[in-house]
Amino acid sequence: MLRGVAGEDTCHGGKSQPPQLVLADELLVQFGKDVVFNTFDQNRIFIGIKQKINNSLSFDTGYMSVFQQKSNGINYIQSNTFRLFFYYTIKINILIKTCIIKFWMGRSRLL
Repeated sequence: MLRGVAGEDTCHGGKSQPPQLVLADELLVQFGKDVVFNTFDQNRIFIGIKQKINNSLSFDTGYMSVFQQKSNGINYIQSNTFRLFFYYTIKINILIKTCIIKFWMGRSRLL
């Protein structure tokens, strides 16, 4: 099991979470007057694991197969890739509350 290195996970009693299996299939299409041959652009299939490091940071890693239309609109390319992504979650609700409090404190001084 992977363990958090940047702090404890307070949502689960300080225990690290086990990795999660990730399966994804993204079908991308395009529209518009410049699309001549077809609207299909690419299909991306991903299988891997996602691991939470702490309350703000996580990553996923795994295999991605990409079937993509080339720029000529007729030919396609198949690629197999290894993917590693990091995700950082900003705690926006804390930022918003802080801004609201500062705003109202500033208003009360003007009144």
